[in-house]
Amino acid sequence: ICLIQEDILKRVNTGRYTWSARNYSNFWGRTLEDGIRYRLGTLFPEKSVQNMNEILIKPRELPSSFDAREKWPLYIHPVRDQGDCARTAVGKDQE
Repeated sequence: ICLIQEDILKRVNTGRYTWSARNYSNFWGRTLEDGIRYRLGTLFPEKSVQNMNEILIKPRELPSSFDAREKWPLYIHPVRDQGDCARTAVGKDQE
């Protein structure tokens, strides 16, 4: 299965989201496995993490709105394309 499929892009973009799916040419011709291995930089969690219990919070305990850009403006940065480095921003020097 190819990582990017044009019909899926079109279907996703028919939704009313604040973002849109795009054709990033460096993904064309790559498999989903390639995308997970080289682009996400993620690993499956250990069993102990998978066995954690969900924390339930009652909706009335949550604020009606929240914007991290307002709460922590010095800590919110644009997302960067890390290329095929296969690792996350965790462990990298903070800006």
